[in-house]
Amino acid sequence: MQLIPLTEDIWTVGASHSMFGLHLGSRMTVVRLPSGGLWLHSPVAHSPELQTAIDGLGPVEHIVAPNYFHHMYVGPWARAYPDATLHSSPGLEKKR
Repeated sequence: MQLIPLTEDIWTVGASHSMFGLHLGSRMTVVRLPSGGLWLHSPVAHSPELQTAIDGLGPVEHIVAPNYFHHMYVGPWARAYPDATLHSSPGLEKKR
């Protein structure tokens, strides 16, 4: 997995993901905010290499689990960045 730049301050990371025997792709979006901090939307599986690449972009300030399906890999990222604010859809804590 590698960061792919879309514009000056937006990157994506595509990853393979399977659920119920179906191959579903997954994608995380990384946005550099005006503060210089980063916003991770819909995280993919954590790896030390990906974390190192993201660390090179700036400090992670926000991690977003946008809905009941795009939350599978939030935990490792939240542990990697304990000072980041975690955003989730209502009721996700109960589901997890």
